[in-house]
Amino acid sequence: MMYNAVEDAVRHAFVAIRRDIEASHCSYVVLAAFWQEEIVRAHFERKLAQGSSHDTVLREFARFLPGTVSWKDRAARLPFVGNVDNRRILKAVERMELQWRPPLGTLGGDDLSVIRQQRNALAHGFDSFEAVGTQFDTADLAAKLGRTRTFVDSLLEALQRYRETRGFERQAPGNSSSSQ
Repeated sequence: MMYNAVEDAVRHAFVAIRRDIEASHCSYVVLAAFWQEEIVRAHFERKLAQGSSHDTVLREFARFLPGTVSWKDRAARLPFVGNVDNRRILKAVERMELQWRPPLGTLGGDDLSVIRQQRNALAHGFDSFEAVGTQFDTADLAAKLGRTRTFVDSLLEALQRYRETRGFERQAPGNSSSSQ
């Protein structure tokens, strides 16, 4: 249950940023590279994966330019494939150029990876609740929950600041957030 709450919270944070981007009516060209790539992926990934002809993809891409700020039917998807875990979050944060690091004492979010693995083992019937439950004592579970909550709370606060400061827009040359 803990994992599902984390995944839902992270998904909602990314969806909120996408909604802000769309509501801002900003041009595709002013978006940071991460968001430009996400938009192109939403428009063309399925066609490329299905083996559409190059001519078809090129024609559609030419109509797409200079870029349509929309995620089509993929707005609710996470910006990475697979389940939420600390590695995927950290990679997305790096690609977004978000100035955030996991708080000290959270083990870099490693507990989230353990929670995800255990959740998947239970959800897919690879392990029983009894088998998983005997791997951790109450104190260990409480510590994992605390570290994971601190990790996710800090991430969500950073994503909220990113939204508020319009971090999704490209920085003008020589105008970084650290120099302001």
